Amino acid sequence: MFSARGVRLLSRRPAVRWAVACLAVLTLLALAVPAGRLAWHGTPYPSADPQEVTRRLEAHADRVYAHLSAAGHDAADQGEVRTGPCYHRGLSSLLHVDSPRADVRRFHHRRHVAEVPEAVALDTRRRVRGHLAKQRWKVTRDFAGARSQWREVSLRAEDPDSGDAIELDWNDDSTTLRVAVHARCARLVTAERTDVSS
Repeated sequence: MFSARGVRLLSRRPAVRWAVACLAVLTLLALAVPAGRLAWHGTPYPSADPQEVTRRLEAHADRVYAHLSAAGHDAADQGEVRTGPCYHRGLSSLLHVDSPRADVRRFHHRRHVAEVPEAVALDTRRRVRGHLAKQRWKVTRDFAGARSQWREVSLRAEDPDSGDAIELDWNDDSTTLRVAVHARCARLVTAERTDVSS
């Protein structure tokens, strides 16, 4: 790295040694500060416009209902998009164990359709699964059959790009088809805006 002459030159000149030491310390600090911030705060949440997330989740739910109608059952329940808490990440989360962040929310949309026959629930699951496979969603749960006391139909899939998830659940005890659509936690764009009015 250094020639013998360069090492001798460094050992003879204290100012040069001091400058090299300062440069090394500054380089270490430049690397350590961002790493420390990331460890303390964790991976930042992505930003999202709440209205855009609401439209996206409603569109997912509408597509599921279109498949339900195609399977021979009309759906009336429109449901609504709600938000839930998201928490601090990284080491700072140890100081805020039970306090959610005010600027970060998760979104979920639920709808229910009563009195759905099992054949319609199975056909809806098949149609939704086929549609999501074409969109390259990843199926994380797919079940139809008997469990403990009743028969059940269940499907869960995630969009690898947005992180959105769709869930269908039905059982022969309630005969209600439950549709849930979720979005990952995101920092609200409206929370970033500042009031410029006087």
